[in-house]
Amino acid sequence: IESHLLDHGGYESIHSDEFDRERGIFPDVVVSFVQETQPEKWEKLETAYKGNAREAFLRDLTSALESRGTLELVRHGLRTTGTTIELAAFQPNTGLNPEVRERYKANRLGVTSQLFYSKANPQRSIDLCLSINGIPVATAELKNAKTGQTIESAKTQYMSDRDPADPLLKFKRGALVHFAVDTNAVAYTTELAGDDTHFLPFNKGHDGGGGNPPNDSGHRTAYLWEEVWEKDSWMEIIQRFIHIDEEEVRKNGVVVEESETMIFPR
Repeated sequence: IESHLLDHGGYESIHSDEFDRERGIFPDVVVSFVQETQPEKWEKLETAYKGNAREAFLRDLTSALESRGTLELVRHGLRTTGTTIELAAFQPNTGLNPEVRERYKANRLGVTSQLFYSKANPQRSIDLCLSINGIPVATAELKNAKTGQTIESAKTQYMSDRDPADPLLKFKRGALVHFAVDTNAVAYTTELAGDDTHFLPFNKGHDGGGGNPPNDSGHRTAYLWEEVWEKDSWMEIIQRFIHIDEEEVRKNGVVVEESETMIFPR
């Protein structure tokens, strides 16, 4: 999967050592993306923070991830010191603006295999993490029936062996979606909640039913990394098709409970 994304999907490999477990991001990648794509704005940060722009920016970013969430920041940027810092650039509606096209090409889509993500449990790792400009947007646990593990093993691992309080896995604040994958089927969830975690199928269907059709050139689930995670497709999903659904429960006209659900396209 990693090889395909590197060779055909428009990704670069980012080593697990570059991950900041406390912040839940790849800080060097985030900073370099901003410096290279928005040098004038970075200069404003340097002036405002008197040469301490990096630490101040990462502090503001971490705080905003907690309060606003990954989806909001990736789509709309980080507002700090009177300046909006873009954290991702999306495909323009037309190809008429070369400057916008260049910004889009500058996006750094990262793939990290065996990501050691937890400060509290340093030996725990997740099989695969996808990031955009250093901000994680997806994780995946990968299983193969030939080793006696299936998609159900991946689901169980997420439910029983992953702490939803870790920054990478925290709802809204961390990765947007978590995939359970084997060679035949894919499922996903947008919120890890221990035994209450709810997975939905993410399959193409086959012969009028569930699952996936045979694939003469590889695994039945290859569409996930060959089509869904391909750069243009993945960036469009992040930009247009994920949304937060807010719900209020009222009793006698008074709000007694509020909840949020992240909706991922099926």
